[in-house]
Amino acid sequence: MNKETILTVVLQQNFRARDRDVEKIVDATLEAVGYEYENESYVRAGSDKEFRPIPAPQYKKDYASRFIRVNRESAYAHGRDRVKKGTVWFILRRLPAKEASTSVSLPGEPNDRWLHVQRLCKECGSILKEYVPESWIADGGIVFLEKVEK
Repeated sequence: MNKETILTVVLQQNFRARDRDVEKIVDATLEAVGYEYENESYVRAGSDKEFRPIPAPQYKKDYASRFIRVNRESAYAHGRDRVKKGTVWFILRRLPAKEASTSVSLPGEPNDRWLHVQRLCKECGSILKEYVPESWIADGGIVFLEKVEK
């Protein structure tokens, strides 16, 4: 079962909540239980040769489910310093700092926007999740990518 199927079933229950809020709840629940999506290609970024740069999406709501390359070292990481310059990440969601996991305290204002990203570690094979500031998009610290079909 994939996220879209789960979301469709939950939305059919006619909860008294906006569809956007229900989607956030489903995302948070799947993340909390460590749900593995059926298609793991989103975490297996592969080599940089499999991607080409594209312009940032017109609407910020479209940032989720996109690949990015981080073009700077992160001064902040909630675990080990794992956001390295040149690494390719998959955007899980865009969120304000105040909505981040309760175990994570993101720097800056509570309404500053962050991107929750993940990738597959090539050394240990585990899935790494981090937060990077959305402000890096404007100053070239993040470049959006698309997979090149072979």
